Amino acid sequence: MKIVNVRVKYGGQVMAYDCCEHNPVLGDWVVVKSGDLSYLGQVVTAPVILSSPDEADQVQDGDVDMASSDNGEAAEAAPSGRGPGGQRNGGRCPHKDKGLENRRILRLATDNDMARQAENEVREQDAFEYCQSRVAIQRLEMKLVAVEVVFDGSKTIFYYTADERVDFRLLVKELVSRFRTRIEMRQIGVRHEARMIGGLGACGRGFCCAGFLSNFAPVSVKMAKEQNISLSPSKISGVCGRLMCCLAFEHTGPIGRGHHHHAKGGGRGAPPPDDMPVAEMNEEEIARLAAQFDD
Repeated sequence: MKIVNVRVKYGGQVMAYDCCEHNPVLGDWVVVKSGDLSYLGQVVTAPVILSSPDEADQVQDGDVDMASSDNGEAAEAAPSGRGPGGQRNGGRCPHKDKGLENRRILRLATDNDMARQAENEVREQDAFEYCQSRVAIQRLEMKLVAVEVVFDGSKTIFYYTADERVDFRLLVKELVSRFRTRIEMRQIGVRHEARMIGGLGACGRGFCCAGFLSNFAPVSVKMAKEQNISLSPSKISGVCGRLMCCLAFEHTGPIGRGHHHHAKGGGRGAPPPDDMPVAEMNEEEIARLAAQFDD
C-alpha cells in the first residue's frame, strides 16, 4: 500500500490518503474522498510505502512518520509516535473514525476539476455575503468565519464562532431556500478561526497552524515559564488570543534544541527534527552565549 499526505483547503489538517493506483508527487493537486464527501487537496509529502497491514493500522492511529524525499519518489514509513505531517499528537488521530480505508485519492486533478473549484469559490463568496446579511438582519450573536462548498457541490458548510448557543433554525431555512443544497452550520473555536483565515504572527512568519501544524497541541503557561519567556499576555499570546502554539514545540529540550531552534529560512515556526544534533554546553559556554544575547 502506498500513502501520501494531503492538505485540503479548509480545516488545514494534513491527513494520510491511500494512493490506490495513482502516482502523485509532491505539489500535485488531487481529488480525494473522505467518508461520503470529495475534496480538492494538494500533496504535501512524497509517497510512503507501507510494507505490512500493521503499518496501515498505525497510520489510522497517527503513528507513522511520513518521510519525504527530495526527488518526490516514494519513501519508507517508520513508526515514530507522530501523526500525519510530523506533528506529535500522542498517537491520536483526529479523524480516527474515518480510517485509511475511507480516505483515498480518486484521481489527479484535471483542468475541469480546477475549473470546478474556481466555480465553487465564487459560490462560496456569494453564500458568505448572503449569510452575513441574514445574520445581521436577524441579529444573531455569531460571527461568520468562512463558507465551504464541498467539491462535488452536494453540501455547503458555514463556519462560525459564538460565545453562546445560537438558534439559527430560521437562518438555515433561508439558506436552504436560497442555495437548494444541504446546509451545515459548524461552530469552531478561535484557534481554528485563525487557522482558516491565516495571517502573520509576532515573529513575522505566517501562522504555524495555517502552515505546517496538523493538530493543536496542548499549550500551558508553564511552558513559557520554563523557557524563561516573559509571561506578559502580549508576549506569549497569538493573534487568536490563546497561547502561541510555538511554545509547545519549543519546549522540547535543552538549549540548542528548544529556545534557539529556528525554521529553515529564519525565524521561529517549526519543530526541530528528531535527528538534529544537540550539543552539550558547560556553564562557561552558557554564560558566553547569554552575554551575546544581552549585547
